[in-house]
Amino acid sequence: KLAQEGLQRLDAYPRVLRVPLLIALTEVMMMTGGDLAVVGAALASLEGERLEPADRAALGYLTALAQEARGEPREAFQSYLTAAGGEGPYAQKARIAVVDVGVSSGQMSLEALLSSAHHLWRGDRLEVEVLKRLAALRLELQDKVGVVEALARLALNFSGEPIAEQALANAGPLLDEMYRLPQRREHSIGQRITSHERLRRAFGNHAFFRSYREAFAGDLSEAGLKAAAAQEYALLAADAPGRQGQAYSLKRAASLVEAGAHASAREVLKAMTLPDDPELARQWRRLGARLVASGEVPPREDIEAQLRADEDLSALLLRAETAWSERRWPLVVALYDSARRNYPGAFGETELLRLLIASYREGEKELFSAVVQEHEALA
Repeated sequence: KLAQEGLQRLDAYPRVLRVPLLIALTEVMMMTGGDLAVVGAALASLEGERLEPADRAALGYLTALAQEARGEPREAFQSYLTAAGGEGPYAQKARIAVVDVGVSSGQMSLEALLSSAHHLWRGDRLEVEVLKRLAALRLELQDKVGVVEALARLALNFSGEPIAEQALANAGPLLDEMYRLPQRREHSIGQRITSHERLRRAFGNHAFFRSYREAFAGDLSEAGLKAAAAQEYALLAADAPGRQGQAYSLKRAASLVEAGAHASAREVLKAMTLPDDPELARQWRRLGARLVASGEVPPREDIEAQLRADEDLSALLLRAETAWSERRWPLVVALYDSARRNYPGAFGETELLRLLIASYREGEKELFSAVVQEHEALA
């Protein structure tokens, strides 16, 4: 009743006040079950005004509401669609209505409009509603990547709010399925690369997505795409802080070594400072030793001394491998023999063969005989 009285008084108002009040009062009439004849008169009055683009979107949205109330769903849908192409909050409300109609009626041709809706109006809760409905629409289409893209936008655009935390919680199971569960292998590596690129663009360097990027790099490496894996680790290292960034750089260097790109791996290690973390420092030294064994100049002069300080089987074998590459047979004998005596359970066939060859070349007959007797089956 108050809205009807307000509408009757608006003719005396200047335009700058009349148009927004006319829009607001008409919406109130629609939301509270007002007289459709009065609403129709208000819409006709609004249509006769000189309207800004945002006001014209409001007219389209309110017209659609009235058409729905009169039982004209097809006409209402077209009005919503027209209003959704405009700008301002009523255009965004129209997009929400379009998504609702699309989900309920199966009209999915609106996908392009919906996926760009978050660019057209930002800064209020209407964007949340559009993205939530977009996620629902993608789910109807069984497009899991599209669902996660919408959830990622919610997480990024409303960071720190409960809706962002909820979006990440909903995205987690879908990402687990795409990156960690055996079902992911049902898709080719090419399809997974395409999906991953979409999701990496959606999440950017968000910390939540980092572990999935790491899992994907592992998938690339397992598929034999070592250089691609190294590139993914390089992107991770650039985005991750501190210790985690150093860990990704080491994984990048390891992938490059496995790909045979020893010079590139050397540059990665050379660009790093020796990590303070003991485990990462150990990995850095051993990658350096592998580069020595491959003939590359080590990135630090004290690789050998640091390996000696590690005092474990892996360090001994790396030192022995380095000595083998340099044909320093007495050192090869000493290192492999030390590994044989101190770690008998882990002394493998390759190490045995190298010890036998080196001891034979050096004329170490007693050692040669002792090794043959001790490892008769392998020998």
